[in-house]
Amino acid sequence: MESGSTAKEPPDDVEMIVSALRIKDVPEFSERSISSLVEIVNLLAADESRTKPLNMMHEAAVALRFVFESIAWVDGQLDRHEMEMLDNYLRQEESLADAFLFVMEDPEFGVLDGIPTILREAVRYDRREGTSISHVLVNTLEMVAYGFAMKDGETETQNFDSFRSVIKSLRDFVFASA
Repeated sequence: MESGSTAKEPPDDVEMIVSALRIKDVPEFSERSISSLVEIVNLLAADESRTKPLNMMHEAAVALRFVFESIAWVDGQLDRHEMEMLDNYLRQEESLADAFLFVMEDPEFGVLDGIPTILREAVRYDRREGTSISHVLVNTLEMVAYGFAMKDGETETQNFDSFRSVIKSLRDFVFASA
């Protein structure tokens, strides 16, 4: 970026975060992020200023599927760890599990330009309310993605590359929307 430019650039901190998160309870740490996701869903669902009705739990399930498929299928197959993590995530919140099952059966599943609708709604909410919910949502999805990408405290190269790419695109969207 040129000196004096006013364009915001997201920090390239994914590698730093991943290094900092190599902790013993990676699965439990990432599983706790589901609670944050549900809190964000509840906040956005209560937003009465939205003109388009949306089922935010459904949109959270779409985001979860997007993150899951972006990482789990990168090597062409699902492994036991990825399925266990998904099962652990879904067992925490029945309404998210129900929405996820519906989303898994949806042949029209899609994420516009690689950005989940719930993140777009969080950015709109931030603009209107002066909050940082979209940043919290990206951090939450990052922790969820980290759970999918990790195996026994280590990351496979393909999963790590996909992890970085997905999170970077979400961060770039939030920073460009600020």
